[in-house]
Amino acid sequence: MYDTLISIFAFLAMITVVVFVHEYGHYIVGRWCGVKAEVFSLGFGKKLFSRKDKNGCDWRVSLLPLGGYVKFAGDMNAASGTVSPEHAHATAEEKKAFFQNKTLWQKAAIVLAGPAFNIIFSWLIFFYLAFSIGAPALRSEITGFAKDEAVAMRSDVPKDGALPSRDGAAMRAGLAVGDEFVAINGIKVSTAEDVRRVVALSEGKPLRAEVLRKYEKLVFNIKPDIIQGEGGLKIPMIGVYFSKPLPDDPVKGKFLPAISKATEQTVFISQATFDFFTKLFIGKAEMENLSGPIRIGQMAGDAVQTGFLSFLQLTSLISLSIGLINLLPIPMLDGGHLAMYAMQAITRKEPTAKFKEWMFKAGFVAIICLMGVAMLNDINAFFS
Repeated sequence: MYDTLISIFAFLAMITVVVFVHEYGHYIVGRWCGVKAEVFSLGFGKKLFSRKDKNGCDWRVSLLPLGGYVKFAGDMNAASGTVSPEHAHATAEEKKAFFQNKTLWQKAAIVLAGPAFNIIFSWLIFFYLAFSIGAPALRSEITGFAKDEAVAMRSDVPKDGALPSRDGAAMRAGLAVGDEFVAINGIKVSTAEDVRRVVALSEGKPLRAEVLRKYEKLVFNIKPDIIQGEGGLKIPMIGVYFSKPLPDDPVKGKFLPAISKATEQTVFISQATFDFFTKLFIGKAEMENLSGPIRIGQMAGDAVQTGFLSFLQLTSLISLSIGLINLLPIPMLDGGHLAMYAMQAITRKEPTAKFKEWMFKAGFVAIICLMGVAMLNDINAFFS
């Protein structure tokens, strides 16, 4: 019960921060573009408490904490779709502050600002962590191999209780202790983290690995094993250990390396996220990898009990994920609005109200389906 309460409060705290950053992006860029904000709400539904600022914006906390919105002047609702009937008789001066009356590029900037702020917020956390606590790196030299205990978790191994006898992927390919990775699939690698990153993105496809063995460069083809990880996640692994540290922390207290590290992490997670959703769209993604609020709440609870830095790191991952997901061209998401604006910029015509209505209905169905799958995965993981 205690762990459950911690998970709930940690999840709500994390989501509140991430939602605030997202909505503040919409709010502040809207202000810069001359749009009046009437409501800034953390949560949906019944208003719990609020305060109006000097500009007339009602800052409020609402009953349902899973989200939030900014309602601009003239909006019929939080989606900033059409002009509200109550504003139909506004003066010409007042209408200048309506979101709907701004230029296409201003509207696109306001919509884009939410996901952009999430991404920037995550990058700043990555930078802070890299600069303050560093990123102790291990050399890409193999110091050992994982055998039966890793391969036994493979999803394609018969569940008869017997351990398979074969070695891990790297050993099967002919690599040896002391080999040092220098490139994989043409990508230069110099640390253990570099190797893990390339393998993680491989989806189990064969890898062309270049290694140094006693000053001789050799090439091996490695077919990663797919390991069933925690929560049903399927993870490509090649079964090697790294334990030799680099002489100095390459990042801690160093401004430019910390910038590079933060950017590298942001790009890596962004690439992995978009790769997953691309494969989801074409039907080749592992649906078990979709997580919902239950699993995220469990992770948040574990992170906050581990320490503030772990919780901060998870917050940055969730913020980045939410920012990227909102950029998907699905109606109802920010990316759907941006796709509409792009269509309007190309055709020089605004989509009809009926077209928008059908697109948003389709987007709503798609989002509900994704949420349903994520919740089922959460429930299966919770009881497994």
